[in-house]
Amino acid sequence: MIFKTEPHIYVYIYSRVDYDKDMYKRSTFYRRQVDELGEIEKHKWFESEKAGHDVGGNAATLDWMRKFRSVWNSEWAEKNKKSEDSKD
Repeated sequence: MIFKTEPHIYVYIYSRVDYDKDMYKRSTFYRRQVDELGEIEKHKWFESEKAGHDVGGNAATLDWMRKFRSVWNSEWAEKNKKSEDSKD
């Protein structure tokens, strides 16, 4: 499941993820890694808000991987397949 969030939350979280914008455009592998990291950062933020304290990066990553990664991978692949197809 890809989280649907308010735009200002999405922008806030992605401003914390430092990435090479040229590489992001050129490499599907790199884009997937950056997008996954962004999802994990969002998950960490939501879980920390629920808990009332910082849950930590490792705990958030493991929790996200167990709960959401397989579905997210499928959704991401389908979404990016469409964007690759539209380039032709």
